[in-house]
Amino acid sequence: MSAQAALLSQIVSLPELEERARQCMSSMAYDYVASGAADEITVNWNREAFNRIALWPRVLTGIAAPDTSVSIFGTTMPTPILLGPTAYHRALHPDGEIATARGASA
Repeated sequence: MSAQAALLSQIVSLPELEERARQCMSSMAYDYVASGAADEITVNWNREAFNRIALWPRVLTGIAAPDTSVSIFGTTMPTPILLGPTAYHRALHPDGEIATARGASA
């Protein structure tokens, strides 16, 4: 495991991840990622929506082989995580969109 992966494996909450990003990124890059347009209404709505999500851990349930796959439009994917169109990736990584594509295919 790389040092970066080991560091990320210690983060257990979104606020903790956000603070770590603030420490590691330039202020310009962090402000771009963490902010929204105009009055940031959508940013606030998204934060409120995430705060309403409750994840209940299922312990001692006997799940031998958990399955996180999902079928969307007839295509089965191993995890229900998708990337939407975005821009300015080079502000966050020297390889820009190529690094994003590599990460998405991992």
